[in-house]
Amino acid sequence: MTDSPVGLSMYSFRFIDHTADLGIELEADTLPEILLAGAAALDEATFGPIQRIHPQGEATTWTTSETDPEWILFAWLKHWLAVFHAEERVLVPLRIVPGADSGADHTLAIDGALVEGIAAANREIKAITLHEFRVVNEAGKWRARVIVDI
Repeated sequence: MTDSPVGLSMYSFRFIDHTADLGIELEADTLPEILLAGAAALDEATFGPIQRIHPQGEATTWTTSETDPEWILFAWLKHWLAVFHAEERVLVPLRIVPGADSGADHTLAIDGALVEGIAAANREIKAITLHEFRVVNEAGKWRARVIVDI
């Protein structure tokens, strides 16, 4: 299990075996931190263990009008993957600005770090799948399972 950096949001993730794909289990104290865990897991799944990515370039903001926790996470992970493939940038979340609980947009303020200079990708993630995809709040902890096509 990989834990979040000391002093930052509290989350963890671990990779699980899955036939022909890669499974990821995420755990966090809050729903926004599940988004951070998802980005960190995709970073490590793509590049291997990363000590720290230093953001470069302009800050960017990602917003979704999704209200269901599963669709919020799914939309975020698809966005991470699309930016990586289209712009060759890794999105490094810096802070989360959640919308109101009454259906308002959920906003994630992020910086984009250039892939160049990090490391060559050692695994290509082709897609975020809905197979076994879930996000639940159990006893005050948020847990998610994501299967990615590699």
